Amino acid sequence: MGFQQEKLVLACDTSSAHSSVCLIHGGLVLVETCVTVTSRDHHSRHILSDIAYALKATGRDISEVSLFVASIGPGAFTGVRVTLSTIKGLAYALGKPFVGVSSLEALAGQFFGLGKPVLSALDARRGEIYAGAYSSDGEPLLEPCCVAPESLVKRCLEIGISGVIGVGEGVLKYQETLSQIVDSIPPDPMHRIRASVLGFLGLNKQAEQDVGALDAIYLRRPEAVEKLLARKRALKDAS
Repeated sequence: MGFQQEKLVLACDTSSAHSSVCLIHGGLVLVETCVTVTSRDHHSRHILSDIAYALKATGRDISEVSLFVASIGPGAFTGVRVTLSTIKGLAYALGKPFVGVSSLEALAGQFFGLGKPVLSALDARRGEIYAGAYSSDGEPLLEPCCVAPESLVKRCLEIGISGVIGVGEGVLKYQETLSQIVDSIPPDPMHRIRASVLGFLGLNKQAEQDVGALDAIYLRRPEAVEKLLARKRALKDAS
């Protein structure tokens, strides 16, 4: 564990309407940024400058980073791809290890160790949410899924998940529906994914993951693809 603590960790998340970059060393957060998205291409335009800012603010160089950590979704399709390609590219270029962490686990990770299960949820639009549930110790109780809030409640009750801490924009948007299983909802800004939580989770996961096998977690096709397929089906039915 001592060797792990001495690593300089760069963690990054752009899977939601916020972006966050963090540097961790010696078990301490050296710097962390959290920025609200202001345009559709915000993540792709700003991720490298956000990383550069974090390095400059701490007097570090990218070559000093020992471990790269990125959220791998689910979440906004473009944001997930931006994080994954950027951080993975930096890691490969420098010959350093890379670890991926579910955005839902990172969101829930703020509340691990508090003695209650945690439900994390992101707004997936179209009346659905990306959701996952974890024990107080961080063990998965419900694997990440894309589901309507009503169906999520039913599924959770069937497998005995209730009385949870609810966190994330999906919980805020559908809190009335989710009230059957959600016991408490923390205040804002704890509903944002923090790169610091991502980084500490990544440190613990490094020994478990095969870097070459890492990929994004999407859970469903992008809306543009769904619309294209729908048009093709319509044209086929009309012919």
